[in-house]
Amino acid sequence: MEKDYVARVKEALLKVYEEIVNIKDCGLVTSAYILASCLIDYLAGYRYCTERESTRNDYIMFVNKYLNRYNGKNLYELLRCRLIHNYSEGGNYLLVHNQSQLHLDKCNDKSKPYYNKKTYINLENFILEIKESMDKFFCEIDNNEQLQEEVKRRVIKFSILEPYNIEESYSTITFGSTSI
Repeated sequence: MEKDYVARVKEALLKVYEEIVNIKDCGLVTSAYILASCLIDYLAGYRYCTERESTRNDYIMFVNKYLNRYNGKNLYELLRCRLIHNYSEGGNYLLVHNQSQLHLDKCNDKSKPYYNKKTYINLENFILEIKESMDKFFCEIDNNEQLQEEVKRRVIKFSILEPYNIEESYSTITFGSTSI
């Protein structure tokens, strides 16, 4: 029974990941960063808070455990919150894409003091790291019956944002007394 819930959650999370990759591939870099940050929130909710809304601490714990190359508090406050609420970053990061050689390095451009000492986050690396964290979390779910039950409780309480195929649900549609 729990496996059905777990399978649905995995499918939904993978779908969101695929959408982020597609958005990135369309050149919508800022949108991809925002949605990647939201995906971390989504994952943290299933990992740490089955019967309540996810919180700042859940996000930070998830990052510190599954994305441990980052500081969870900084990523939450200076990237996630600033991107989502202010459409900016908090002063510690330089968000780049197609620059994997720079990922997590410090900027040393002395001609631009505002950028100097900020940490590069390359979008492609960031998305891949989130996928790797998701895979680790999935393995943890697969091997932990208590976590499977917690995932089920969260689905029951909050539902899942997942694709819905109306053709699979209705063979005919009725309008008043007319069926089609």
